[in-house]
Parts: sequence; C-alpha cells; structure tokens
Amino acid sequence: MPGTGALVHALTESLLRRRLRGVALVFLVAAVVWMTIDLFSGQTSGFLFQIPCLLVLVGLTALLYSQTIVPLTGLRTLELVLFGVAAVYLFARDYALINWAIYRGEDGIAHAGFSETVFHVVLLVAVYGMFIPNTIKRATAVAVSLAAAPIAAGLVLGFAFPAIAEAMGRLSPGRIAEAGFLLVLSAGIAVAGTQVIGQYQSRGVEAIEAGFYKLKERIGSGGMGEVWRAEHHKLVRPAAIKLIRPDRIEDTDQSGVGKTIRRFEREAQATAALRSPHTVELYDFGVSGDGVFYYVMEYLNGIDLKTLIEKHGPQPPGRAIHLMKQVCESLADAHQSRMIHRDVKPANIFSCHMGLSYDFVKVLDFGLVKIETDDGDEDTQLTQEGMTAGSPAFMAPEVVTGKTNVDARADLYALGCVGYWLITGQYVFPRKRTMAMALDHVTTPPQPPSQRTEHPIPEELDRIILKCLAKQPADRFGSAMELEEALSTGVPSNGWGRGEAEKWWKSNYPEV
Repeated sequence: MPGTGALVHALTESLLRRRLRGVALVFLVAAVVWMTIDLFSGQTSGFLFQIPCLLVLVGLTALLYSQTIVPLTGLRTLELVLFGVAAVYLFARDYALINWAIYRGEDGIAHAGFSETVFHVVLLVAVYGMFIPNTIKRATAVAVSLAAAPIAAGLVLGFAFPAIAEAMGRLSPGRIAEAGFLLVLSAGIAVAGTQVIGQYQSRGVEAIEAGFYKLKERIGSGGMGEVWRAEHHKLVRPAAIKLIRPDRIEDTDQSGVGKTIRRFEREAQATAALRSPHTVELYDFGVSGDGVFYYVMEYLNGIDLKTLIEKHGPQPPGRAIHLMKQVCESLADAHQSRMIHRDVKPANIFSCHMGLSYDFVKVLDFGLVKIETDDGDEDTQLTQEGMTAGSPAFMAPEVVTGKTNVDARADLYALGCVGYWLITGQYVFPRKRTMAMALDHVTTPPQPPSQRTEHPIPEELDRIILKCLAKQPADRFGSAMELEEALSTGVPSNGWGRGEAEKWWKSNYPEV
C-alpha cells in the first residue's frame, strides 16, 4: 500500500541516521585506540592506509552528528563509505601484521593474522546486519561483498606478493574451512538481522494504520515532527497525520525523552479540547508499539499565511481584517480554556476552502501551548530543552525577556505581528540577526504599517495593530474578543467579503 511504503521510508531514514551515528562513533574510537596501541608497540607499517581511513571516519562522524539534513539516498551512500573505510582500515592493519610475520619467517603469527582478519570481517558483517535497517536484497548484496572481501584481498595480495601466497598456502585445510564457514555464517546473521529490523518497523506502521487511516505522502516536517497526508480506509476522508520524529526522542537522555513525549501528548490534548471551528480539528491520537507518537487531524485544503504573502504579496486591509477576526475566535476559545498558544505566526494559520466558505481560517500547531493550572502555576515545560517559546519575528517582549507571568496578551502581540505581515509583506522588525530582532521587540517602537507600504492603510487599522504591539501587556487589548470587536466595528471592510474571497480563490487556486 502506498502509505506503508512512504512511512517505512521515513522510519528507515530516521533509524538509519541514528544507527550510523552510533556505528561511526564506535568505529572512530576503536580506530584511535588501535592506532595508539600500534604506535607504542612499533607496528606502524599500516599507517599509510590507516591514517586516511581515520580522517574519513572523523569527517563521517562529524557530518552524522551535525544538523545537516541528509536524505535516505545520501545516508545509504554514507553507510557504504563507512563500512568500506572500516574494512580497508582493518585490512591495512592485519596485512601489516601478516607481512611483518612473513618477513621474519613466523608462519604461526602470519596464520594468526589471517584468523584475525576473518574475525574482524565476521564482526563487521554482523554489525552491519544487526544495526543497519535495510531490504533483504540490499543486505544480502552488501553482507556477501564484505564476507568475500578477505578472499578477494588474499588472492590479490598472493598474486602481487609470492611470499604471502606461499605462507598462506601452508594453512591447514581445517583452518581454511573454518574461516569459510564463519564468513558464510556472518552473512546469514546479517540477512536475518535485517529481517528482524524490518518486522520491527512493520509493527509501527501497522499500529498507525490500524486506526483506519492509510498514509499517502509526507507533506511537511519540522523540528518536532512530520506531517503526512492520509486517507480513511472506509470513508475515503482526507486527513493529516503528525508523527513525532523518533530521532528527537532517542537522541536525548531519559529526562529529555519524557519531556518530548509530554510535549507531544499535550499538543494533542490541547488541540482536542478546543471547540472553535477556526481551530484545526483532531480526529485521533495514539502511540505505536515501537514508540512512534502520532495524531490524526483534519486535512486543510488551502495555504498558510506565510505562503500567501510570499507568493501573492501584501493583502488588502479588508482581507487582513477578515483573517485576523477568525484567528481571534480561535484564540478566544483557547484563552477561555486557560491555554496560551505562544507560537502564533503566519505559518501556523491556514486560509482554507471549507464547504461554501473561502478564506476560512484554521489555527494549528499548539505544540508550545502553556496551560495555567488551578493552583496558579503554569506548565511551561512543553518546549524542548534550550528552545525559546515561539518564533522571533512574532515574539512578545515579555517572552523575549523570559518573564514567568506571560499571559494571553502575548498571543495578541503575535497576532498584531501577523496583521503587520499581512498588509505590508514585512516583519515588524526586519532584522537579519535573531538577537537583534528580539531586542527590537523589547526596546524599539514599531513604525505604523502605513509607513511601510505604498498601499493605503486605514488609520484605525494602524491604531489597532500598534495597540497589539504595545511593549507592556497592559497597554494591549484585554482579550482576543476585544480585539475582534475592534476589528469588526472600528475598521471598514473595504469591500472584502464572500464574493471577493471566492473570486480570488477560483482565480489563483481553482483546484482547491
């Protein structure tokens, strides 16, 4: 089924990245330890090949532990390079020992070096099969190639150096048969390990799809999760499924895992508790057997406000007012439930075609939500460790300065920034550096929107947005509904209504 293949691809990518990190680090540490031992024992003849291998391992490890996004195809290439370099390193080290022993006429040591080479390759093949997620076909090809490497290397070295061929020719048939058996066994273990990993992934996919939803394609990803377009098996109803990224859980300690899980659960619970039609609707929530967290929400047929401005430029004041009023309704519902969104920004606001309505707003991503509890405390431990709550371009001064008494008026400040963006196409403080932008939110008075655009902006809309952007919460609107009322009664609609919205959508997005 298409969705299963897509999800397996995503899970394989995430798992492969984590496994390669661990394997690369182990290989690097082992290489450093072995080279240190060889250096003190005087066995440095293999360093000509070992040192370049060590440098490649350093580079691979740094890349895998960096924030660089590497797709699955790139990870597959890194996987082959990693195990190929490890094999070359081991062969160089073992060949140095064998050559040293043959030079001194020590057949016993040379034969021990041959056995050590076989052991190293068996270990390498077993690690590949048990730790690297793969298809059976690909695992078989790589495992067999690695297992055959000692034989190929022996033939090449024996042809190039007759002394090596002569020394290896004195190996007993029993030792040769034992080596062959171990190499074949290691390849079998690798293939079996691949099958076990595949079954483990399949259980996670089946658990997610058991909720009557078939995953179709990935439509977005972010710091905490991935979003997939899905379809109900029986109702053929479109849906969006958000999956928490497994690597964001397993790359942290146990305390971090708990915080990540709580944040994901809170996002689902907070969204499900809201009833405004302008808040994205949650259908389902669950945890698969292998720890993949997911929830199912309505699929939004439209565009977010960030994309709207980037593709179509500043919008008429009437449309901005129309959109902002609907956001106010969603936020008012959340605030009444004592929930503060804390990440109101254009990317989290969708303008949709819903039934007969165009420009129907949906607010989503309550992942940074803060809930005020009955005892007056505030649960603010839902953001990731070290992460600032919110986005710098839309962050209230009290959030920037880290005050603990942040309330719903921080969302109104962010919505004022969104309104500014809608009618000017610019941030309130368009700085390149995040810290400079954050400091401006705290100290710099904003210019009126009308001074940042050539389009006519009603004076009352200027006043409303500047009031949202007041530095002190007490100087802003007291609630989302108060802001909605000001937008409804204080500013003329400027001719934007159902007809204008429908005409715009049919002209720009006829497929929606």
